[in-house]
Amino acid sequence: MNPIAWRATVSAGEGGQRLDVWVAQKARLTKNAVQVAFKERRVQQGKQTVKPENLTVTGQVVLLMARKDVLAQAKREEQKANPPPPKPTPILKIVFQDKFLVIVDKPPGLTTNRNTTEVKAFGNRAKKFLPPTVADLLPPYLPRLRDGRTCQVFPIHRTDNETSGLLVFALDGKTAKVLARAFKDHAIDRCYVALTRYIPIAGRIETRLIDDRGDGRRGSAPEGEPAITHVEIAEKHAWGAMIRCTLETGRTHQVRIHLGEMGTPLCGEKIYDRPLHGKPLPDPSNAPRVMLHAARLGFYHPATGQKVLWESEPPADFQEVLERMRQGPISPPRRMLTRPKRGGR
Repeated sequence: MNPIAWRATVSAGEGGQRLDVWVAQKARLTKNAVQVAFKERRVQQGKQTVKPENLTVTGQVVLLMARKDVLAQAKREEQKANPPPPKPTPILKIVFQDKFLVIVDKPPGLTTNRNTTEVKAFGNRAKKFLPPTVADLLPPYLPRLRDGRTCQVFPIHRTDNETSGLLVFALDGKTAKVLARAFKDHAIDRCYVALTRYIPIAGRIETRLIDDRGDGRRGSAPEGEPAITHVEIAEKHAWGAMIRCTLETGRTHQVRIHLGEMGTPLCGEKIYDRPLHGKPLPDPSNAPRVMLHAARLGFYHPATGQKVLWESEPPADFQEVLERMRQGPISPPRRMLTRPKRGGR
């Protein structure tokens, strides 16, 4: 119901009068204003919308509802007087930049760039209707071109929305082609740090990944694309571990799938945390996201040919989960007392 602009009760001796005449007198409105109110069905007697020729009833409450344009104006004035707090803009950390490329330390919660499905669905409106990506936010951080335009950025690789850490963007088409070729040829030094439930087996993991293993999730199968991850245990604790994962290939969700299929899913993992058609494994970490961080990125610079390397420390939420892990047992569920069998297909 719209807000009430005016109300009054029909007193003794006022019953039996035409409503439009009575409202005009009691509300001190012009005849034209009252006619408009009845025409817009904004006059009620009791709980019923009434007509101008209806008669007043002693004891009944008559309501005059506010006009839509008046409400809209009042709302505009209220919003102007009390504007909503602006949404915080994610802050990007620029690790390195020259005229050829830029290295960004991405915070968790940001997508690297718009995927083809979103572009097809929203087109140029994607920036307006969808959350900003790193590629959207990055240009204002960079020097403008001579004609005043913002610099164009070329995303070379992607990390998941929840994954934090290092990303490289090219600043021209030639550099983009060279870097893309280096990624395709697996000539990139990439290392992730991660927190797992249970203790993984250190060593080389090699499987072939497919888009749907049978339950809508990506997984390993003989007909898939080759994926190779090297796992090193950095710290062992009562119910989990911190590990380093060096990528020999860069398939979608590769680290998450490999650790999940080993039976040691990442803390915060909610997709690759279960066997095929099975139940999710317990997660005592209370992690707010998948605990995966792109900690090292290196390659030969496309312009100079020199080997360049950058490293990044995990963000605060990662460190908090690691600290809880270091503090020892936190009464994990009984199912966690026995290490699960290694999964996969």
